[in-house]
Amino acid sequence: MAQVTLKIWSIDGVDRVGIADTFSKEFDEQNEDIVVEYRGIAFDDLVNETLRAFATGNAPDIVSFDNPDFAMFSSRGAMLDITDRIAASSVIKADNYFPGPLNSVTQDGKYFGIPKYTDTIGVFYNKDLFAKAGITEPPTTQEQLAEYAEKLTDPANNVYGVTFSARAGEEGTFQFLPLIQMSGGDYSNVNTEGAIAALELWKKMIDNGWASKDVLSTGQWDSTGTFNSGNAAMAISGPWEVDRMVEDAKFDWGVALLPTLTEGGDRSSALGGFDWGIMSTTKHPDEAFRALRIFRQPG
Repeated sequence: MAQVTLKIWSIDGVDRVGIADTFSKEFDEQNEDIVVEYRGIAFDDLVNETLRAFATGNAPDIVSFDNPDFAMFSSRGAMLDITDRIAASSVIKADNYFPGPLNSVTQDGKYFGIPKYTDTIGVFYNKDLFAKAGITEPPTTQEQLAEYAEKLTDPANNVYGVTFSARAGEEGTFQFLPLIQMSGGDYSNVNTEGAIAALELWKKMIDNGWASKDVLSTGQWDSTGTFNSGNAAMAISGPWEVDRMVEDAKFDWGVALLPTLTEGGDRSSALGGFDWGIMSTTKHPDEAFRALRIFRQPG
């Protein structure tokens, strides 16, 4: 039996066990005609590694991207159009996915991948530090977030009131865009009064030392690590952190919705996640689609 080799790249397995890292091994064991070469790549390196590989003709067959990055690759013709394959599949059905995640793999009405998972953000908080400060409930507004951050900051014990990612780029945008949307703005209208007020609050928290200046350069993973270690009382982060928190956080913690701009005001949150796709340069489209089906996580 002739064998083909499929190269699969993902962030899974770099800092934790993930669906690609476990399922690719199972698929390899169950299919004698396909050999899987799986490579785990750090989040910050995945796009550049794939761009270089694509440019030199050494791209993987299957890759998992953060959804904004997936759109960049599919719009440039780097991802295989699998519209017809999905239509003929008894396993992958477009109707099984929510419209938002499905849109992230859609370009000009065609499908170039399938959603891997979808996530959003909220506020994780250290219940032990809250109790010590006499705070009984998580913050519900941005003003209250800043107020709590001040009360919870404890320089003597190296504890900041809050941590988040405000670095320039996709992660910082992912964290702040919901506040713009809560204020009535969007990606094309960011200078709303509410968004400006929220930005001033975030700057105030950094300037006053209630949040570390490191938030200007760190991503969400490293930022939330500060919370997990007990060095921040609150963290704006997402569900990708839960497994690590269960293992690392040696304190009682909770999670709440992202605070609104005003009490009872409009609510919004970011919608992120990863998508699976087959690179357009693959020499094994049928085998790659066959493998892609095991990674589906509909709706």
